[in-house]
Amino acid sequence: MEFKEYYLGELCEIKSSKRIYAKDYVNKGIPFYRSKEIIEKSKGLDISQNLYIDNKKFEEIEEKHGIPETGDLLLTSVGTLGVPYIVKNEKFYFKDGNLTWFTNFKSLLNQYYLFYWFKSKEGIGEINRVTIGSTQKALTIKNLRYLKITLPDKKNQFKIINLIQKIENKLENNKQVIANLEELSQTLFKRWFVDFEFPDENGNPYKSSGGEMIDSELGEIPEGWKIGHFSHFCKKPIAGDWGKEQKQGNYVKAVRVIRGADINDYSKGGKGKSPIRFILQKNFDNKKLISGDIIVEISGGSPTQSTGRTLLINNKVLKNSEYELVCTNFCKVIRPVDEKFGEWLAYYFNYLYFRDVFFNYENGTTGIKNLDYKSVMNTMKIIAPSTQILNNFHNLISKYKINIQYLGMENNYLTQLRDTLLPKLMSGELEIPDDIEVNEDELSI
Repeated sequence: MEFKEYYLGELCEIKSSKRIYAKDYVNKGIPFYRSKEIIEKSKGLDISQNLYIDNKKFEEIEEKHGIPETGDLLLTSVGTLGVPYIVKNEKFYFKDGNLTWFTNFKSLLNQYYLFYWFKSKEGIGEINRVTIGSTQKALTIKNLRYLKITLPDKKNQFKIINLIQKIENKLENNKQVIANLEELSQTLFKRWFVDFEFPDENGNPYKSSGGEMIDSELGEIPEGWKIGHFSHFCKKPIAGDWGKEQKQGNYVKAVRVIRGADINDYSKGGKGKSPIRFILQKNFDNKKLISGDIIVEISGGSPTQSTGRTLLINNKVLKNSEYELVCTNFCKVIRPVDEKFGEWLAYYFNYLYFRDVFFNYENGTTGIKNLDYKSVMNTMKIIAPSTQILNNFHNLISKYKINIQYLGMENNYLTQLRDTLLPKLMSGELEIPDDIEVNEDELSI
């Protein structure tokens, strides 16, 4: 595969926006993006939008200066540099200096190839080469025009783009399935244990099908259920460990330590950035994680986020780690008396967490907050289902959790594959066979 070197300014038009002043902002209208919003959009996040310009101003700019069109590319150019974004069929304007606008691409360069080039080692290296500033790093239009980019012919650009996008489409599909399974699990928890619409012996929703309800101090509950405490379903909470960074003395047992910051990634089949530490063998024997355990974050939080985030450990989580697992000493492990109670306990904690209940069980002054887990476990009154219902919930939800872990593990592999292939394809180290056909119309980001 033959590559030729160009200056980026030879291949497309590079420009900024028409300057917008604070007096032009309005409460509603056309979204006005800075680097922050484009970074959020590039990650597929919901934008915390708070800047707008009115339609009249937008139409004036469109007529006199032009606006980004579908297929154009924006690049973050101040603060977090070099994040590319392909414009979709959307209506917005953007802040000059924060973002640089690439448009009118010549036939030698496909904008999707440029998108991936900006994310490659070569593109990042060129961005670093032309960056100016020390305290506030920035990219200028003049310098971006003199970025050096090596290109294969258009046909091979399409092949590279197509291969990478197939991987990324699979990643996005898996993420969507994971999100759907998690939402379904949370919905089922509420339906069964809050609305009392678990399947009765005939498979019908219990309460609305006339299931027997009895009075309790927490209101009506299904017959056979009781008012109790979490501690009735759990063994004594297990403390975490932090150990040592290196082997020393009797600290010789290598483990991965799951922290609060790792909980979200582990729940979706990843490993977060959980560090490898060395702990005492006797501590490991008492603290190692097993299937059914629930990690509860008891220290941390913020004014808007309580403590009490949880992670359910199952066999997929354990097998996905090359080291055995413990949790950090900023967490506690809740171990159910029966592994089959784990899903119910984990989702009950999640239900309380997302309704900000744990704010009422925190102590500590400024800085780090601590969850009063003893009160949560021993004092908080909960509605306790029958053992049969808990077993039924386990049999259903455990399949969803295993599937979530499997898809998350697949995404980790696909991400590594993409990140390995991209620089090799763009440098010509790997070539895509000539018999692979691609359709330019299928390309999308």
